[in-house]
Amino acid sequence: MDVLPMVITTFHRHRRRYGARRIAADMKLQGFPIGRERAAKLLQIAGLSAIQPKSFKPRTTESRHT
Repeated sequence: MDVLPMVITTFHRHRRRYGARRIAADMKLQGFPIGRERAAKLLQIAGLSAIQPKSFKPRTTESRHT
């Protein structure tokens, strides 16, 4: 059974936010146990990479204008 289409489907179902670790965990819950390394390799073969969140920077204003 080819798991590449299932990995791609899982990747797009989670809006391209899931990386290899979370895809591997999700696949195990679905009953298709694959390892993190295999999930990473399949993502690399498909040319997919997860979107990394931007770091949080608080945007405040200077309330005491001196």
